[in-house]
Amino acid sequence: GYRLIGTLQIRGKSQEHIIDLTAEDLGDSWRMSAESEVRQTDYGVKRYSMLFGSLQVADTVTVSFTATPAKARHA
Repeated sequence: GYRLIGTLQIRGKSQEHIIDLTAEDLGDSWRMSAESEVRQTDYGVKRYSMLFGSLQVADTVTVSFTATPAKARHA
């Protein structure tokens, strides 16, 4: 896999963030996947709640993505 180190910006607040990325060769394309945890309060995001606070979303949420870009063709 790969480790991506960069700046994550949410609601105008920036912090260094590290994401571990996996890549799989599919022949004519790549499949790249990553999953990372983000603490909402680190970025000034108020935790979501409803029903007078009896139901709340955890401060730490998991963000994941998968992308399948085509490989560049060389002439």
